[in-house]
Amino acid sequence: MRARELHLNVNLLHSGVYPSAWRLPGSQADAFVDIAHFIRVAHVAERGKLDAIFFADTPAINDRLDYRPLNALEPTIVLASVAAATRHIGLIATASTSYNEPYNLARRFASLDLVSGGRAGWNVVTTGRSPSWKVTPARSVKVYSVPSGEIVHCVASQGAKLPSGLLATRESM
Repeated sequence: MRARELHLNVNLLHSGVYPSAWRLPGSQADAFVDIAHFIRVAHVAERGKLDAIFFADTPAINDRLDYRPLNALEPTIVLASVAAATRHIGLIATASTSYNEPYNLARRFASLDLVSGGRAGWNVVTTGRSPSWKVTPARSVKVYSVPSGEIVHCVASQGAKLPSGLLATRESM
């Protein structure tokens, strides 16, 4: 019988779980755009021997003014900065298969995986409706859940080829 494992991650929130916590006195209201904040959280997680940090995202801007701006920064960019400041912690980001093309997803996550030394993870989501009326899905919302598995396969195969598939030697040019 295989031993069971428990993996512990921390959700990268900039001011706590309560959506309006950023408005409280003493909170860092601009933490959502402060890379140093995310790096501090990652350092604490790494010292605590957690497996990964998780950066949730959505392709829409929240229309609730009392809520914090959840998605001001692009997750893989934030995690690439965190990767440069950490050594072991895993780096997981959310990206929607409905609002991103497979090639772009593969490129972003393969790049994060490369710069982090193999620590990148992808939280795959499909997005049926967006609260932001100006956001248009990359594919028809009617079939948004159908191609998700195909997109994951495409991204995984492209991402696996990026580091070893790049030939930049004099002999290969």
